[in-house]
Amino acid sequence: MQDKRAYLVGGLGCSGKTTFGKKLAIEKGIPYSKADDVYFIVGNNLGISQDKISLLPMQQTWENPDSLGLPNLGVYGSMYECVKQAYLEFFSYNIPKAFVLEGEALFWNKHERDLVNELLKDYNKTTFCLYPDYEQWLRNRTDRIAKGGHIPAYREEKEYNDLYLDYLSYMPEQTIIVKDTINLDCSPTGGTNYQTDDFSDPKWEVFDFPKDMTGKTFLDISCNTGWFSKKASDCGAKVIGIDISWQVLDEAYKKVPSGKFLLSKIEDFKLEKYDYVLSSSAFHYYKHREDVIRRIAESTDYFVLETPVLDSEIEDIQYKDDFMKSFCALVSEKLLLKWLNKYFKKVEKIGETIQPNSSNRPVYLCTK
Repeated sequence: MQDKRAYLVGGLGCSGKTTFGKKLAIEKGIPYSKADDVYFIVGNNLGISQDKISLLPMQQTWENPDSLGLPNLGVYGSMYECVKQAYLEFFSYNIPKAFVLEGEALFWNKHERDLVNELLKDYNKTTFCLYPDYEQWLRNRTDRIAKGGHIPAYREEKEYNDLYLDYLSYMPEQTIIVKDTINLDCSPTGGTNYQTDDFSDPKWEVFDFPKDMTGKTFLDISCNTGWFSKKASDCGAKVIGIDISWQVLDEAYKKVPSGKFLLSKIEDFKLEKYDYVLSSSAFHYYKHREDVIRRIAESTDYFVLETPVLDSEIEDIQYKDDFMKSFCALVSEKLLLKWLNKYFKKVEKIGETIQPNSSNRPVYLCTK
């Protein structure tokens, strides 16, 4: 089982799932498949006209084939068996050991979910849901109109978001939700071995979050593999984590199965209200730095920030030579404190964390 891996990509029409799925397949060097293509085989096997093929994935069609004039499914007996045969034909009766499969109906239709789970029962599965904000969806849809193809119906913003909330309820519990669908590079941060007990245990002690966070919400910005998310979860918190690498989010779900992890840059993430917020060793990657602090301050009364700072006595931001390839910029402490004090009532430097290969990093507790 360990050497079999399926990446399942869902999302509504014009969400960007095809673009993401193809990039993911290229990065992993594995085949990409579109579940909708299976239904061309179904349509051919059942003698369905092209204009009705888009109706075949719908749950009501599976449950009532007569709605498409299919009262008799012949040798198949049921839509389930018919689509199962089509999947096997699609993969030439030899499902790859690793592949990407994307499709909207993979998750809407409970019968297809069951079928895919049956076919992939020996596979490790990673599930993504592409969930662009409304304006990006409108842009995607406009682009589709220009290029042709199936055009999703226009929806008002509330209808769009309500529909997505319904769609998400059908996704597997450990689904990586991709909010930042503009930045669709699949692995901008590389490896997944950064956080370890020896490295991160002392950090958590310096952060000094309450030992009991039962029922509280904890936002872990740039959560990496979820080590601090797990610490907060162990203290009873409801965890939300964001990062720009799906690989680390996949690891984070293993640590905190009850958490909710989203693929997004902080600059593109819609912050809500949280009891506690942590940003550890990531602020130097952010852009729009003051605005990020302002938005965090509007979302919480308790913010812990750990970040390297520029060695300067003046207000300054510099890209350092050793950081240039990583697109990092260091902010001087004087400028950082100016921003923090502007948006929080109380800012304390509560300690510093030890870095094995660089200068120690200060930790600030910001409260209101």
